[in-house]
Amino acid sequence: MIGAKTVIFLIVPIILLNYLINQRIERPAPAVEKNGYFGEGDTRKDDEAIEAFQIEISKERLDDLQKRLQLERLLPKLDSTNRPSFKFLELLRENFGKFDWKQHEYFLNTFKHYRTEIEGLKIHYIRQTLPPTTGKQVVPILLLHGFPGSFWHFYKIAPLLSNPHRYGFDFGVKAPLLFDVIIPSLPGFLWSDKPTRSGMWTGDIARILAKLLKRLKIESTFVHGGAILGAEVASSLAVLYPKLVRGVHLSNPFLIPFCDLQTTAQHSVSYFGYNNDVDRSSTEIFEVARLFQEFYPRSGDAIGSSLYNSPWGLTANLMSFWHEYSNGNYTAEKRKQLNEMFTVDELLTEIHLYWLSDTAPHALRLLENINRHPDLCALSMSTVTRPTSIVSTPSSPFRFSRFQLSHKFHNITRYNILPKGGLFHSLQDAHSLAADIFAFVELETL
Repeated sequence: MIGAKTVIFLIVPIILLNYLINQRIERPAPAVEKNGYFGEGDTRKDDEAIEAFQIEISKERLDDLQKRLQLERLLPKLDSTNRPSFKFLELLRENFGKFDWKQHEYFLNTFKHYRTEIEGLKIHYIRQTLPPTTGKQVVPILLLHGFPGSFWHFYKIAPLLSNPHRYGFDFGVKAPLLFDVIIPSLPGFLWSDKPTRSGMWTGDIARILAKLLKRLKIESTFVHGGAILGAEVASSLAVLYPKLVRGVHLSNPFLIPFCDLQTTAQHSVSYFGYNNDVDRSSTEIFEVARLFQEFYPRSGDAIGSSLYNSPWGLTANLMSFWHEYSNGNYTAEKRKQLNEMFTVDELLTEIHLYWLSDTAPHALRLLENINRHPDLCALSMSTVTRPTSIVSTPSSPFRFSRFQLSHKFHNITRYNILPKGGLFHSLQDAHSLAADIFAFVELETL
């Protein structure tokens, strides 16, 4: 016979664990400074003018890139077999010489680019919208890229959102629905200025974007964020500026595994199938912890220095991230090469954007600052009460269940697993992502 004490000893911890895992805790946002300054020299008032901008890379800079590439060496193979990764890099190397940057620059400039100064930094953004038309709902939406990406990730989806009828989309109950699309380059990325002071983190980025929207006279907007950092900044905007955010649409949001006891417990039990609607390999706590260390490095300057001086080192580094983040936890036999998922032109465009704008080292500095910030966990786990739609993709290196995410996002109105794609699925399956955004916004504007 099992004694009463033994039963209590066995049952009480289970009850407590179940309570801990299922209890929905309201976590307030940490205090974030109302203003900051990350520009050069002494703090001064911003020039609030909005100026049209065009991408123009000099011939000297392009010639310098080609000279550097000719001097760089490919890493020797480990064995005599033709490893797929080497074959892909060799293919990329062959196409570097054929890549016509000026042709791609012309295409990039078909989008409307602007810059304006906020907290000492010129912030670059794209704005795509049709002229005001009677009888149509025009809804602002902020699209936030992550790392290692840029506004380029949205070149397919921006036209679908801003001019949906042309591409066969039919949404809107009260009136046809289309978007005023705003795509900023996050501080340090591409043609947004690089911070000259240390310490910038997610809360600062959210504040800068809130100021950008205010300058554009946008009082309420939907926000979409994806990849690494984009989803975190979108969530932070919803937490810190709930009156500004009508709804937040997230691709593969990431939960830091060791922020608190509840999160750690949820990660652990989800691995064994408890309230988990995604496969175990996506939620295993130590795998998630490893990814966290990859996303938020502790040696940004050490790695960044090599990427700042070596275009081929930058290429190999970016492509390794893209390969990892587009293949999920698949076995070696199931993994695809990048040229099977993206065009070589798409990959080379992103590489050129990063090299020609010196983005990589500054992006790594930013990620390192975020990782070291004392309020990282407090903001990351703060409760989002705004309407939230979440999409997950089968080839993401991590996927969290609705149950896990519901403890941070208290108002999830949609949770959808898209048919294909990894972290960069806006390039792989723009139509599915656009349709999901339209469906969410239509739901919230009824």
